[in-house]
Amino acid sequence: MATSEVLFCFHGKDYLTFKDIRSECRRVLSKYPAGYEGNLSKDDSEWFVCLAKKRHYNADVLFSKKIDSVEMYKRLGQSNNHLRFFYDDGSFLPFSWVKCCTSKKPCCKTERTNALRLAIVDQVIEELDRAFNNRLLVVCPMTLKVLCRDQVHVDHAVPCFADIVLLWLRQERIELSDVLVCDYEHGGKCMACDSQKTSWSKFHRNNAKLRVVCKQWNMKAGRHTKGEKNYGRDETENGRAATEPELYSD
Repeated sequence: MATSEVLFCFHGKDYLTFKDIRSECRRVLSKYPAGYEGNLSKDDSEWFVCLAKKRHYNADVLFSKKIDSVEMYKRLGQSNNHLRFFYDDGSFLPFSWVKCCTSKKPCCKTERTNALRLAIVDQVIEELDRAFNNRLLVVCPMTLKVLCRDQVHVDHAVPCFADIVLLWLRQERIELSDVLVCDYEHGGKCMACDSQKTSWSKFHRNNAKLRVVCKQWNMKAGRHTKGEKNYGRDETENGRAATEPELYSD
């Protein structure tokens, strides 16, 4: 009888699936109140340090210096359980625990797409602020549910984000691989060329139709299909993993 491969072992407990690891990460983080910013406990810090050392694809960089503590912090105004390592020399480096729960290393296409998303996050925040201006609740246009700010995402109505990117690339007469990126201080990649960033931001503002929708609906497989109509994209594009909350998903 074949035995399952152990993906991660912590204090004698074996985790056989990525789902098991994700569930434990969420359980650990759920002990901290909403909006918490500060160091994790010693035991919780040990969990994430051991996990990153074993499972993070960029572990060589993360552990190039001695880690002093693990901190939960807000990124782009959102708490969302973001973590970073603080080192004994006073420096710090963010890391994604979600990347420890997958066997896939981010590809260049994904990194560039995420950099494009990051470049227009100010527009996403503007849409959130506009929707909740002088009100505590909004109604999702897709589900008709009444929602507070913590229950929503900002989504692209037609044209979807992927289509806007494609149209911009055609306008600039470049390929996605021509979008210049560099390391972002909070982790991941950001656009490195100011002229590309300015052009992309202006194009997105002029062509995107943003809407505030129910987070659960937006992260659900097949969520953009209602009856015979498609609200935003093909079903194959629904696959943004619901493993880490975000400002928006599309």
